[in-house]
Amino acid sequence: MGHCLGIEDVRGDFARIFPCEVTEHILVTLFSCSQNHQLNIQLTELIHHVGDEVKALLVCQTGNDTNEHCIRILIESEITLELDLVFDFFLLKYLPQWINALFFCVPLILIYLFIVFYNFLTVSFLYQFNRPRYNQDFIVVLGAGLINGETVSPLLAKRINKAIAFYRAQSRATLNPPILLMSGGQGADEKVPEAIAMKQYAMEQGIPERDILVETNSTTTLENMLYSKEIMDQQMKGPYRAIFSSNNYHIFRAGLYARQAKLKANGIGAKTAFYYLPNAFLREYIAILMMNKKRHMIICGLLFAGSAFLSLITLLF
Repeated sequence: MGHCLGIEDVRGDFARIFPCEVTEHILVTLFSCSQNHQLNIQLTELIHHVGDEVKALLVCQTGNDTNEHCIRILIESEITLELDLVFDFFLLKYLPQWINALFFCVPLILIYLFIVFYNFLTVSFLYQFNRPRYNQDFIVVLGAGLINGETVSPLLAKRINKAIAFYRAQSRATLNPPILLMSGGQGADEKVPEAIAMKQYAMEQGIPERDILVETNSTTTLENMLYSKEIMDQQMKGPYRAIFSSNNYHIFRAGLYARQAKLKANGIGAKTAFYYLPNAFLREYIAILMMNKKRHMIICGLLFAGSAFLSLITLLF
């Protein structure tokens, strides 16, 4: 007699298949009795839903018992199955309503994270148009890792060059150039503090040593701002104007750290290679999420609690 699988077997089949590599050919075999009209309708809806993206072959087989007919559906695809298919066909059709209500928090949390990401990209983009006036007393240049522990990397060189360009532009405009404050400590794998290597690089570009200060104790961006502010406070003994230089993808988060350090300073961003930007912006976004992780966890927790309450109401009534 032919073997017939019910709706529970079908659900188990998909549960086993979805963890597989969906980027390869996806081969899903389903069996159902021809008498199971509801299941056949659901499978037809699945085929209709994925449309031209999936090739479906319907093969009828007859077992030893001629009163029982089984349907074999072979689905082969080279594309990644869409998330909405998973939610629509499996969660909404097979799971109880109270579980669906609980899952309602997932799209809400994703929408919230997207809004945060959109705000981050928007502010980062607008920051690129910041044009400080040529009346600065200091330019804080934020450090980065050194090559072989002693040589300025191309990424760090762009930060220094951006500061030097502003230094020269202000010198031409006002005959009063700002002080370049190189900020960066010594990592465990570095032979010299980053600030010392940065100073040497700037001097090789023609900047007089008298116009360069160094801060060699910081190991994070927040410490860059805190320790640089201490040096500038000691130098001026009164109000002063300062900006900081970093890569364009980094200046928004650096500005947040400057605010935490109570340093009133805006950033100027050096251009970054286009191929590096997606990875850089993603890392910056994650870092900004972690800066305010308590706030984000509270909001996501409230969204989950709301879905849990809705799920409880659905279960009870």
